[in-house]
Amino acid sequence: MSEEQNGKEQTARKVSRRRVLSAGGLTVAALGGVGLVPAAELAQSAKPASRATSKPEPAASHAAAAAHERFVTVTEGTNIAAAVSPDGRTVAFDLYGQLWLVGIEGGTARRLTDDLHEIAQPDWAPDSASLIFQSYRDGNFHIWSIGADGSGLKQLTQGPHDCREPRFSPDGRRIAYSSDPAGRYAVHVLDLTSGQSRPLTAVSKVQESEPAWSPDGKSIAFLSGHDPDRDLEGAKKPKHEPARVVTRPEFRWNNEGFTDFRRIAGIGNLL
Repeated sequence: MSEEQNGKEQTARKVSRRRVLSAGGLTVAALGGVGLVPAAELAQSAKPASRATSKPEPAASHAAAAAHERFVTVTEGTNIAAAVSPDGRTVAFDLYGQLWLVGIEGGTARRLTDDLHEIAQPDWAPDSASLIFQSYRDGNFHIWSIGADGSGLKQLTQGPHDCREPRFSPDGRRIAYSSDPAGRYAVHVLDLTSGQSRPLTAVSKVQESEPAWSPDGKSIAFLSGHDPDRDLEGAKKPKHEPARVVTRPEFRWNNEGFTDFRRIAGIGNLL
C-alpha cells in the first residue's frame, strides 16, 4: 500500500469513527446492575448544553440516525474512574468517553455528556451540585465543569497544553490538576474566582500527577517520578530519612498521613 493510500485509509477511519459517534449509536448497557440510558432517550431529557456556535440538526437527520441505531450490552470495561458524591447519594463514572451518574443503590444511569467529549476522571464539587472532568474534545485534554442536572457545561482551561486529573479543593474554590506547559507534567492550582492558574511545585525533570487535597485544604499530595532517595529539588536525602511512597496519594480525613505507602509521592504546601 502506498503512503497516499495509507493516509486516505487512516483519514477514512477517523471520519467513520466520528460519524458513528455523532449518530448517537452508543446505548443500552449493563454494568454491575447499572443500566445506561440510550442516546435517543437522553435527547428528550437532561440534554447537556451545546456550544453557542453549534446549529440544530434537521429532524430528518435525527430520523436517519435513529434508523441505524444498534444496541449493545456492556459487561466490563477498563480504566473506569468512579467518584461518590459528597452527600453519598450518587456515583459519577466515565464509560466509553462519556460521563454518567447513577444512584448509590444502583439502577438506571443518566448520561451527562455527548459522544464527542471523550471525558475521564470525574470529580464532585463539595456541595454535590456539579462535577469537573478532563475532556479530549478539542484535540488535547482540558478541564470542564457541568451541573449534576446536566446544565451549565463549561470549559475551564484553554491553550495548547494538556490539563488533566482535576480535583476540587475542600472549599470548592480551587482545582488542582496536572499540566505540561514546561514540557513535563506538574501540579497546578486553578483559582475559580479569578480564573488564574499557578504551578504548585518548582520546575523539575520528572513527571508529577494525580493531585489529592488534604481535608483542611492546606496541602496537596501527588505522584512524582523522582528518586525516592532524593528530595523534590534533587538533593540527596539523609540515610536515616525513609522515602515516602504511596500508590495513589489520598489523605486520611484527620490530615495525618496517607492511606497507602507503595509508590513515590510528594507533598506541596499551599501556605
